[in-house]
Amino acid sequence: GLAESVTDDDQHIDDNSLMCNPTAGNEDQGDIGDSVAVIYPNIEYGFKAEWTDVYRVPLSLVASQFHEQIDITGPVHTWRGVDWSILFRLQLGAVNLVGAYFGYDEQPYYLNENRLRVHYQLQLVDENDVVVVEGRDSEFIFGGHARQGRVDNGFNSLFAYDAFLQYLRSLYERMCKAGDIPFLNTVAAMRGFTLPVRLKLLVEEVYVPRVIPPLYNSKENTGLVGLENLGATCYLNALLQMLYHVNSFRCAVYKLPHEDENLATSTTLALQTVFRNLQTSAHEVTTKDLTVAFGWTSAEAFLQQDVQEMMRVLIDKLEDKMKGTVVDGLTKELFAGRVRSYIKCVNVQYESKREEDFYDIQLDVKGCKNVYDSFKKYIEVEMLNEENQYEAGEYGKQDAHKGVIFETFPPVLTVHLKRFDFDLQTMNFTKIHDHYEFPLRLELDPYLAPDCPEESRRVPNNYLLHSVLVHQGDVGGGHYYAYIRPTTDTFNYSMLSADPATLAGVAHPDQQWFKFNDEVVSLVPQREAVDNCYGRRWKEGTGFRGLSSAYMLVYIREAEAPQIMRPVTMADIPASLEERLQTELNAKLAAEKRMDRLHQIDYVHFATEQDVTSFTAYSRQDDWLSKKCLTEIPVLRESTKLGALLKIADALHCSPLEVRLWEIDEH
Repeated sequence: GLAESVTDDDQHIDDNSLMCNPTAGNEDQGDIGDSVAVIYPNIEYGFKAEWTDVYRVPLSLVASQFHEQIDITGPVHTWRGVDWSILFRLQLGAVNLVGAYFGYDEQPYYLNENRLRVHYQLQLVDENDVVVVEGRDSEFIFGGHARQGRVDNGFNSLFAYDAFLQYLRSLYERMCKAGDIPFLNTVAAMRGFTLPVRLKLLVEEVYVPRVIPPLYNSKENTGLVGLENLGATCYLNALLQMLYHVNSFRCAVYKLPHEDENLATSTTLALQTVFRNLQTSAHEVTTKDLTVAFGWTSAEAFLQQDVQEMMRVLIDKLEDKMKGTVVDGLTKELFAGRVRSYIKCVNVQYESKREEDFYDIQLDVKGCKNVYDSFKKYIEVEMLNEENQYEAGEYGKQDAHKGVIFETFPPVLTVHLKRFDFDLQTMNFTKIHDHYEFPLRLELDPYLAPDCPEESRRVPNNYLLHSVLVHQGDVGGGHYYAYIRPTTDTFNYSMLSADPATLAGVAHPDQQWFKFNDEVVSLVPQREAVDNCYGRRWKEGTGFRGLSSAYMLVYIREAEAPQIMRPVTMADIPASLEERLQTELNAKLAAEKRMDRLHQIDYVHFATEQDVTSFTAYSRQDDWLSKKCLTEIPVLRESTKLGALLKIADALHCSPLEVRLWEIDEH
């Protein structure tokens, strides 16, 4: 049993943690005796309550060729498809160590993306189930190891040696009625008896995304393509993929006038180009034309911006371009809702109110467990009284209710989660990593004003989750990517409910999600797209960390989803636009070809006898290499001297046989 240290980014391991592979062929372990088989509950996803079991471990003695070592191994318990057990290891030498390890015997079918994050603690108890020796706790992610043999986690010095030795002796004295005898004899004599061990577990099943191989092809694997990251444009890529996959919005962009647009300066034509290429290309698409149309320099492409602000800028530009066209007002029709701000006096008939459009709703994350808590907080009524009374015109200062209520919700609802907050103590911005849940189906009728317009309740305001835009990192920087259900085929209305827990762990073809991570598009399970984007989970004394969390959510109203998500085909791209984009593409390819040609050309300078004769005086400004004396001709960079000779002869209108070349060194 030579110990092997572990280094794995997915594993939180104490400095003394070891990966152990016990020697095979141990001595007979004797009867299990009164060992108790522990039956674990069928744990589902998320935190479960802590539980305690007495794990009775039979003793065995193992000799090591490296040092004197005693392994105390326990019975095997099958749990979640693998064989789990506890291993105690006593290493006797200059320093006596007592280690304990919790793990399983690796099996090929467990090497998948579903892993167990276990926070555990081992305790030694007496016959009355009273803790005698307290062990340290540890946290470890089990699963997905590409190693053969045993996989476990623990400490090589979990218990104090003297305390553990005293525990064994007292246990032996009670069980065998024997006196004080040497330690090794005690262990040998105790073979076949049991060691009560309490195993305290806190378990969360986690999904670890699979690693994308180097030669992965998004189009072949998903039928979709990604967008190139031009430096720090991941936020733009995530936003564009979300907008592109709102199919009715994509069709509206295709219908924008393009005849008088210049690709170098037109945001709309550049966006049409990106959308068309996403629909037709076999490889990742560049957003260079769009960033140039924004007026960005190369340096600005390396400055990360906020995805919510970027969406507002883009929507504003498109609204201006849509005025007076066949798609005039479509962005407002799709994305805009209406909210009412009011102040209503309590004791007099006086009310001040204002209605305005919104294109996204900013919801608090801090202090809220889920989206519904945030909506309740959003429309929470504030009481204006005492020194904060409202000035009600002719009525003077009055107690009043102040609040916000929704008049209408849009067909496509954009929710911005306020993950960044200003800390007044540190006077710096911080990111809120708190665990925050959002449902697959969102019901918003309770948040409408009682006197809202009748059309606001014409259809139920029930929404289906379409996109999750994720920020990975902290306040100082990070990375954006998106999870999207891109077609109406992936909306299974019969399965969805307001409670996201009903779909936990359900693998259904109609619930497919795709991860859009810049150039790479991959199919992922729902748990990665939704559950893994909730943020950190915290437990007293320990935190399950994670820097990735949802930053923006996009919902589509269920009643209008079939129309909004109607599949888009090549027939939806106007023939005139296709022709214009093809012309732009051909022009771009020709320009690139010219540039490539220029990079292949060098210039040869030559002087004839006549030029030599006419050269009369040397000066710093006028010498043999000045352009006044030399003639310049272009030649291909890979040309030989013969090729240069032929070009010079052609320039002199004579036969190459009449030309003799002398090379002149610059110095």
